[in-house]
Amino acid sequence: MSSINPTHLEATCAELRPWLPELADGQPLPPEAAHLAAHLPACPACQAELAELRRLFQDLDALPAETPPLALRDNFLAMLEEEKAKLAPASPAGLRAQRGGQPLASL
Repeated sequence: MSSINPTHLEATCAELRPWLPELADGQPLPPEAAHLAAHLPACPACQAELAELRRLFQDLDALPAETPPLALRDNFLAMLEEEKAKLAPASPAGLRAQRGGQPLASL
């Protein structure tokens, strides 16, 4: 009989799974997840998922970079300017109107 508790193994798999993409990308586990490092060598399922993610990342890295069409850039810049205009600070006249037309010193 195995000494590994299947319930604990599943819980640890569930805890480790969100960190697998970072591990596949060569990043270490952060300190708050370091306790999960011991799980990986003992779990064939997590090892297989990590290997699959590594292959996926390698395949994605091998794809040629796409150059977006210029129209997309122009559309994006136009949308950005519209958003900036929405966030522009109110003009002094607008602030005066918000204060009921009174100068700030008189409030």
